[in-house]
Amino acid sequence: MAYRGGTMFMSAFSNDEAELSANYSLTARDALGYAVARQTSDLAGGAGKRVTQHLTYTRLAKRWNLPDAQANIWLYGNLNQVRGAGLNAPVTAFEPGFQVDYETTRVYAATSWHSQRASGASDRLVRHNQMDVRAGFSFYEAEYDEIQPWLIVKINRETGWIRERSVTPMIRLISKAYFLEVGIKRDLIEQTSNPQFNLMLTF
Repeated sequence: MAYRGGTMFMSAFSNDEAELSANYSLTARDALGYAVARQTSDLAGGAGKRVTQHLTYTRLAKRWNLPDAQANIWLYGNLNQVRGAGLNAPVTAFEPGFQVDYETTRVYAATSWHSQRASGASDRLVRHNQMDVRAGFSFYEAEYDEIQPWLIVKINRETGWIRERSVTPMIRLISKAYFLEVGIKRDLIEQTSNPQFNLMLTF
């Protein structure tokens, strides 16, 4: 999330997923937003596409400002509407999650988890769990107005209607108002490799 009163736009693209989102920081710790995502998965042995709309809430639960580092605990709560393959009608679902991260000017580490659930019989149709771990380092320290390059490796595991195990090495570029990641996602189940692109802008 951005600073209080700031707006953040984010996008993520790969061969099997595309997501666009935005949020507005109501306070220094709370942000509300909207996201739309398209995902492809194997449903009943065939490829199926779904579109999910999210109303998002982000909460900075705890921050530690250390002499040469910063650590955070983030909490998420999304209200989702899922449409597409395998569903006779839109399904409303709730998606709690969290992220814990630690960063210096040279080292970064984070882990995040979220779980999508619905009520009644619809739960098994849209159930989705995701956990990832990211770690990396900066090639050098940069001044505030300079672009800083990082090498980040992301390990991702998903279960439910989407099943994935992947490893993605990425080059991350950070500037004052933008954050760009470009990498190659290696699917460990399908044994395929595809480009991954993530962009974040803050205003």
